[in-house]
Amino acid sequence: MSRAESSGITEAEVVAAQKAWSDGIIDIGAVMTAGGDYKARAAALLDSLYGAFPGVLFKPTKAAAVPFRKTRAEALSYFVTGDVPEDGGFAITPWSKIEWANSGFIIGESSATAMGGAARVRKKIARAKRPTADRQLLVHAREDGRRRQGRVHVPARARVRPSHRGDDEQKKSQVRARGRRVAQDHRPPLVLPLRGLRRPPAPTGAPPAKPRAGAPCT
Repeated sequence: MSRAESSGITEAEVVAAQKAWSDGIIDIGAVMTAGGDYKARAAALLDSLYGAFPGVLFKPTKAAAVPFRKTRAEALSYFVTGDVPEDGGFAITPWSKIEWANSGFIIGESSATAMGGAARVRKKIARAKRPTADRQLLVHAREDGRRRQGRVHVPARARVRPSHRGDDEQKKSQVRARGRRVAQDHRPPLVLPLRGLRRPPAPTGAPPAKPRAGAPCT
């Protein structure tokens, strides 16, 4: 018997818990779009898949002002808005697909942990983006045989914006732009001609200066 079987939790059950969460998030958005009670659907998902608060370590991916949600109300707010002003409703985006890519599993005596990424696709967007967040999922067994999860979210991955030009061309463009800035910073002062001014008097004993052609007579 494998270690996973002896603990009562298998990797397949962890994957099933991930799918149940993904399907639930997508369904919340569908209920909202159809004009149904999406907050009640979100509350049902929270109660069925998560452990009892405050026994859950919940760090929502997009949360900033209140990064750690220690109560059920704060967790529910992240999914469908509520008590926390910064929340925009993660589950009511809505999403059309959520795909998990597990990097590994740790199977314990009464719990299992999975780490990986989850790619999400927005619904009804012609050129849908696929934001990816790294996540860690803990599934633990209860005495009644049900599986509950305590989720630890880590921030979304940093992305490097791809360049539409080659590296050499981009470097040359940066050099040209830097050269223009340097040239502008070192331009000589602008000197304007002052017309109609009389010449200063010649020093004593020196021959008078000849009038310049077109200069006014004294």
